[in-house]
Amino acid sequence: MSEILKSDSPIGFVPAKTKISVQDFLKQGRYLIDEVKRRAEKGSPFFFNPETMRYFSSRVSELAWSKGDLKNYQTEDIYFITSERDTSFHKHSGSTRGYTVRLCDKTGDIQKVSEFQEFGTLAQARKFIKEVLEK
Repeated sequence: MSEILKSDSPIGFVPAKTKISVQDFLKQGRYLIDEVKRRAEKGSPFFFNPETMRYFSSRVSELAWSKGDLKNYQTEDIYFITSERDTSFHKHSGSTRGYTVRLCDKTGDIQKVSEFQEFGTLAQARKFIKEVLEK
């Protein structure tokens, strides 16, 4: 893995236009899902509803990322990953889990950053977030 500009930013936050190694990127992941859930109560109140999660067989990855300074995490967009089991034979033949990259903004609105179930592995979804944050 080639060394590209290491980040001195606080854990979980990647400065814009900074390239980092995959290992450093993973180390910067933070447990911000509680913050995402708090925001979503206002902007996307049904997203984390147990019935909704059960219907889509959804799971939420523990790690999340954001640009900016750790002190400002409550105002920065937070990128996180969900996985859903595709029981409709839509993309992954009925029983495979697909991964979606999502963003929660400061108002609690949750949006897809990638296509629904675009990624076949968690590693692919994390790599996508890394690339988004490096832009």
